[in-house]
Amino acid sequence: MKHRNKNAKMEMHEKAEQAAAQPKPPAPTPEQIRRRAQEIFEARGSAPGHELDDWLKAEHELKQELAKETS
Repeated sequence: MKHRNKNAKMEMHEKAEQAAAQPKPPAPTPEQIRRRAQEIFEARGSAPGHELDDWLKAEHELKQELAKETS
């Protein structure tokens, strides 16, 4: 039983090392997201109550733009 646990730990460690070695996709800065979220907010008529939706949409759009630029 100890042998199986040791192998599982080794596999998990190897996978973690591989993941760490992978280049991370570029990420927009909080300031970039804030500006884009503000644009989205204003484009919808500045109606309050959708701050999180605006932020997430802005973050998603900017990540897609950065991914296109780096590919």
